[in-house]
Amino acid sequence: MYSTSEMAKKLSVSTQSLRNWDKSGKLVASRTPTNRMFYSHDQYLEASGKAKYKKTGSDVDAVSGKVVLITGGTGSLGHALSKRICGHAKKVIIFSRCELKQANMKQKFANQTNMRYLIGDIRDRERLSTALKGVDVCIHAACMKRVETCTYNPLEAIKSNIIGSTNVLEACIENKVRKTLLVSSDKACSSATLYGGTKFVAEQVFINGNNYATRDCLFTATRYGNVFASNGSVRQLFENQAKEGKVKVTHKDMTRFFMSMDDAVDLNLFALNNTIGGEIFIPKLKATTIMSFAETFAPGIPVEIIGLRGYEKIHEDLISDTEMLYTVDC
Repeated sequence: MYSTSEMAKKLSVSTQSLRNWDKSGKLVASRTPTNRMFYSHDQYLEASGKAKYKKTGSDVDAVSGKVVLITGGTGSLGHALSKRICGHAKKVIIFSRCELKQANMKQKFANQTNMRYLIGDIRDRERLSTALKGVDVCIHAACMKRVETCTYNPLEAIKSNIIGSTNVLEACIENKVRKTLLVSSDKACSSATLYGGTKFVAEQVFINGNNYATRDCLFTATRYGNVFASNGSVRQLFENQAKEGKVKVTHKDMTRFFMSMDDAVDLNLFALNNTIGGEIFIPKLKATTIMSFAETFAPGIPVEIIGLRGYEKIHEDLISDTEMLYTVDC
């Protein structure tokens, strides 16, 4: 947010010009409860004619020389992000609950001297506050993500995905973490499951959490579909089922969005490089039928149609009709 004098300086105009523009409707300022005028960064970009998002420099610019903390860092995305950034970041901190997964990750990255491992739970606000001291960038990937598990354990899903995300936001504001990114899901769009609902709320907490922070702390999110090589992915499921002689599909017409792990890492780093706070970065992806996916990764294996689970959608969305009104192609 910019005061009248700050905005005038950035646009190289007088404060009186800004007041005149506000009265004429050319550039209308927002107002505090005490009637002080202020402007958003979006208004500055629009008034100055500058592009919002521009891919420049290296994809690791946002983390180079920085201390980066990844919640849920022992997962597939955490491994891939660590591999990409550990040679550029000052320090990479893996924050997660499972000792065994951390021990395995330590062995995999044994030659990386700038990686640290902290046991903790995003439900524990105090532990997060301690872990985030001195952190410049936080990538929030920890969550409960299995649809059926969230449905069967709704209160636990709320504690992890909503309250846990709120804890991350508040701890980042407390520690003045410069950039914080939420890794979300296409199931948050027009959500029909409890999991999707919790991720939708987490998105809203993050993009609107900028209202609680100064310009020193930026909160943003990414939203995308299934990642080929992630733990528990449908690819792994089909390959395992193929060994047993039958692949199970919920609906023959079902489609899903898929992307590679490298593309997922690219998207998250692009978001960190380009965020001005309050966005959801969404990739352009083509939907693939589950039947085609089964034929690719379990060729020649019989398929059994088992029916939809709960409120599972046949077709996922990445952007809702309402969101299209506010979408920028970058």
